[in-house]
Parts: sequence; structure tokens; C-alpha cells
Amino acid sequence: MIELTKVTFVVSGSEQWKKLIRIEKCSTWLNPRVICYFDRVTKQFSEQEVATTALCWSNGRFGNDLHVEETPEEIVRKIRLARATAAG
Repeated sequence: MIELTKVTFVVSGSEQWKKLIRIEKCSTWLNPRVICYFDRVTKQFSEQEVATTALCWSNGRFGNDLHVEETPEEIVRKIRLARATAAG
């Protein structure tokens, strides 16, 4: 299991005029074996841009996706550390 920082955006307005009110962050644990893919993305809110990592995970029909604060490089580092810790 790896610990990541889940990011949730609180916005107001319609699709074209979204305004970012605040960013909520919380700790979440995820099994790296169920990660399908992850990629760095930029969310646009009016004139403000926020970079996050979109992470897709799957566990059968319960698959989902989430946005996390960590970069893809940090996620790979955490996965390698988790595997080394489990093996040793």
C-alpha cells in the first residue's frame, strides 16, 4: 500500500466560467497493484491553472479514478519503496 494525497476541487459557476473556491486535500491509501495508469494533468479554472496527477485504478467493477498531489515520479518512487519494503 502507498499513501497519496487526494485532491478535490471545490468550484462554483458553470463549465465555461468555473471559479476555484478552494482545494481540499486528504490522505488516502492505494494498493499499487490495482493502478492502471497515471498522468500529469492541468485543470483550468477561469484564469487559474492547477497541476495534479490523474490516477486510474481498477479492481473489477469497482474501478475509479482520482486526482493526487504527487507527481508521476513521486508515485513511481513510492511504489518502488513499497515493493522493496515488502520484499525485505
